[in-house]
Amino acid sequence: MCSSVVSVLSTNRLLGEAQAVADDLRAIDDPAVVADRAGVIVELLSKVEGTGDAEADAAMDRARELAKALSTE
Repeated sequence: MCSSVVSVLSTNRLLGEAQAVADDLRAIDDPAVVADRAGVIVELLSKVEGTGDAEADAAMDRARELAKALSTE
């Protein structure tokens, strides 16, 4: 498998994992757990260099900033 295909698969996997954690995060009331899960999202998104799509990259940047804010509350 060529490296660009592996990169896309890795990016998709990381984004999918971040989305799953974010979906679970919506139902959590405990601020400590929210901060911990948001930190997981920050870590996952930090491994994604870009999606190759400007709109998707902008959405990812917004998600990253929101997760950072939640992880420090």
